[in-house]
Order: sequence, then C-alpha cells, then structure tokens
Amino acid sequence: MSMQHSLQNIYQRKLAVSAAFIVIFSLLLSKFSYPDLAYFAGVNHMYFFVIVAISIYGIWASLLSDMFASIISDRTRIPEVYLAALLHIVAGLVFGLGTLAIAFSFFLLDRFFMKYINVSWSVAVISFGIVVLIFALNFTNYFPS
Repeated sequence: MSMQHSLQNIYQRKLAVSAAFIVIFSLLLSKFSYPDLAYFAGVNHMYFFVIVAISIYGIWASLLSDMFASIISDRTRIPEVYLAALLHIVAGLVFGLGTLAIAFSFFLLDRFFMKYINVSWSVAVISFGIVVLIFALNFTNYFPS
C-alpha cells in the first residue's frame, strides 16, 4: 500500500472517529462538567468546546502521532501501537491531565475503529459533516446577542 493511500485511510478514520468521539464525549460528560445546567443545555455547552478542541487540535495531533509512530516503528523494534499510545499521551499532556484522558480515550476509540470498522470517504465526510451542521445550527446558542 502506498504512503498516500495509507494516509487517506488514516485521515478518513480520524474524521469518523472524531465525529463519534465528539458526540459520545458530549453526551457522557456534560452532566459532570455542567452539573448546575439542565442536561441538554450542558450537552450543548460541552459540544461547543469539544468540537472546537477536537477539530483544531485533536485530529491533527492524533494523525501526527500515528504517522510518527509508524516511522519510528519501521526503524526500531518497538511496536507501533505502543509508540502511538505514548505519542497520544504526550499530545494530551500539552494541555494538562484532563486532556490526557481525552487523548487516550480518543486513541482507544481510534484503535477500535481501526480493528472493527471500515471507513470510506463518504462515511467520514457525512459523519463529520453532521457534527459540523449541528454546531452551525446551534451557533447562535453559543454566542447569544
């Protein structure tokens, strides 16, 4: 498999994983992060922060972690999965311990997708597009005038 083809597969998977992660993370942790708000108001607030963080930093940090892990693994005897996990942890530590947990859970979800789910471009673009569409439709809720 060529390097360009494998990068396309990785990027497709990262888009689909990020869409799933944004929704799952927002639904599961909004009540812990915003206990004083109603559940869906908390989900709405959490969704805003998670989509911004994952789309600006998370996808790219994860993509680079996997690429560097693959390159280093080819030159050493260290298995790629261990290097990728370590690089995801390092990328998560950039912003503190909370993001460390987020980065590692993103890594675990990515490995689940890698093993069990075959992601095509249409699935990746549609799933991430739905997440962005929900964000765009709720944009006035994030910044009321």
